[in-house]
Amino acid sequence: MTTRAEFLKRLESWGVKLAKDVLELKEPVMEIPARTLSNTVWDEKARMLKLGPEKMHRRFLDMKEARRFMQTVLMLVSSWRPLGAVPHDTSWATRPDGICYKDAE
Repeated sequence: MTTRAEFLKRLESWGVKLAKDVLELKEPVMEIPARTLSNTVWDEKARMLKLGPEKMHRRFLDMKEARRFMQTVLMLVSSWRPLGAVPHDTSWATRPDGICYKDAE
């Protein structure tokens, strides 16, 4: 099991990689675990189902994937902030639907 700090660090490094790709004019691509029945594994020790080793790629410049890519980025931001990643940053706000966003400066 990972700690909150480890989880936040992993989310932050994921976001930094995406930002770096954009700034270097590369296509941002996310590699995420495939959420499919064939990639589900029973963990006997934890007595729960876990995702297996299969990965899928979400590409920003693929018109069929762009919406899912941005939804995943929004979920990254909306889960990163409430976990205490930016406690004193007042430029963050929450929409009525619960999504956190950062005001443009």
